[in-house]
Amino acid sequence: MNRKLILISVMVLLMVAPMVVPVLAAPDNSKNKDPVRIIWAPVAGSSKTIEINYSDGVSHRIITNKWTLQYFIGDSVTPILGTADCTRNILYAFGKEPQMGVYQDEYVISFPSLAGGFEGTAQFRIYDYVSSTNYNIQVHALFKGTGDCEGQTLNVGVDRGFMNLQWEGYLLKL
Repeated sequence: MNRKLILISVMVLLMVAPMVVPVLAAPDNSKNKDPVRIIWAPVAGSSKTIEINYSDGVSHRIITNKWTLQYFIGDSVTPILGTADCTRNILYAFGKEPQMGVYQDEYVISFPSLAGGFEGTAQFRIYDYVSSTNYNIQVHALFKGTGDCEGQTLNVGVDRGFMNLQWEGYLLKL
């Protein structure tokens, strides 16, 4: 009998508790959230193909790239200069035309003037492909702060145009 009473009490408590306990709102991070913009420029001659594997209409490629970048926080007109090393994993599916292009990039970004940088991944997707110079690209990147940028998260991306090298998003400081 005691077990039934305990079980019923626990069930009632679980049903009533959400009504009694005050609702906790998500913390307001807007004070710690700054808009950012990154402009990427490839370092000439730095792109190197490490591996290409073909199988049944699909190619998998691993390519390394180096970049220079300009990083703008908030309304700043003066960029913070940095560099990035990237390992790019690309999966292409081919028929008569490219049917799919999916990229996963791993970045290590360094800003010497900040004594730190960011590391993380970016997912790329090519869509509305017409030709090698006429398509749209969607990028979403999430980077974790390192060094003096530890505790910060960089969430950036782009969804427009061919070869769009300007990403926008926000910097979250915890």
